[in-house]
Amino acid sequence: MFAVKDIQPNPFRNIDHYPIDKERVQELRESLRATGFWDNVVARMVNGKPEIAYGHHRLAALKEEYKQTYQVDLIIKDLDDKAMIKIMANENMEEWKHSAETIMETVRAVVSAYAEGLIELSALHEKTSKNRIRYAPSFIIGDARDAIPSIDNEKPYTVESLADFLDWHEPKGDPKRKLKDAVLALELIEQGILVEKDFKGLTVFQARAVVEQARISKTRHETAAKVFEQQAQQAKTPRAKAAVQEKAQAARQEAKKQATAVGQAVSRQLKEGKVGYRSVAKVRMEVDKPEKNKLLWIDDFAEKLQAHVSAFLDSYKDPKRVRALEEMIIYRESMQKRTRKNLSKTFRVVAKRLSDYADRIDTEASQKMLGR
Repeated sequence: MFAVKDIQPNPFRNIDHYPIDKERVQELRESLRATGFWDNVVARMVNGKPEIAYGHHRLAALKEEYKQTYQVDLIIKDLDDKAMIKIMANENMEEWKHSAETIMETVRAVVSAYAEGLIELSALHEKTSKNRIRYAPSFIIGDARDAIPSIDNEKPYTVESLADFLDWHEPKGDPKRKLKDAVLALELIEQGILVEKDFKGLTVFQARAVVEQARISKTRHETAAKVFEQQAQQAKTPRAKAAVQEKAQAARQEAKKQATAVGQAVSRQLKEGKVGYRSVAKVRMEVDKPEKNKLLWIDDFAEKLQAHVSAFLDSYKDPKRVRALEEMIIYRESMQKRTRKNLSKTFRVVAKRLSDYADRIDTEASQKMLGR
């Protein structure tokens, strides 16, 4: 039996980032009045006081409903830091699996504990690509020692190693998508592009939309910066080189600015119910309008073209045309031979054209852009 005032929270639960839900506490207070306290909360003893592994809303309800000297039963076990984090993570996944904030805070707790040497993550394979490695406590991809001098370069991790620790895997073995999204969201926050409140109250799907659209905006402007940097290397005079480098720097600043504007706009409209997950791209296009720079408006054109081509003969988006085509195939023997031959030839010609464009976009297009 322990007095309510002596019960301590899980040390890995950050109340600032993951505050107590007052409505949930009120519901639990009503439950306490009706059925009493369910003594199934697990804790460990630290410095003579119990630290609960989970049940923080129940603890808050107890403190509000009863006097601080009120005593309750706790299940005391010998739990190390690894167990405390895993138990907290499992509770979060079960009770708050749709909350982006909760998933992000769980991931942050794991990375922070790893940085402090309180837990270990699985070792990375020597062939792990550098563009997948982060260094705790940072969420920024790659070796961030120059950007963040305090980072310990001996604490590398990947989304896969986080998934292994938390046991958050899809049926096929890949890390859960919500884990990937949480890491990307925390990366944007660390880069100063978005802030915690941009994800407050969002579901994991809504948070994914915010991250995706902000990253698309950031990438498209950074692409322009990379082209300018390539042109600077090929500049024939110091003056020309300086001018192009200035453009590259401006493009990178614009990338961060526009990513922030897009992310905040998508977050705001999702919270207000003005858009759904499938229509957030329109918000980005309205906020991050292409200017005279072809590298930007071409990107918008590509997205619209992709959507148009994808919708053509799609049974979900173009059901009438597809149904008519399927019926035509069934009764193809009744068609004139010349008509049938011309249609099949047209299909093959169009397919060949699309295949040729696909090959050119994948290879020579980007090379020509950077080499001109």
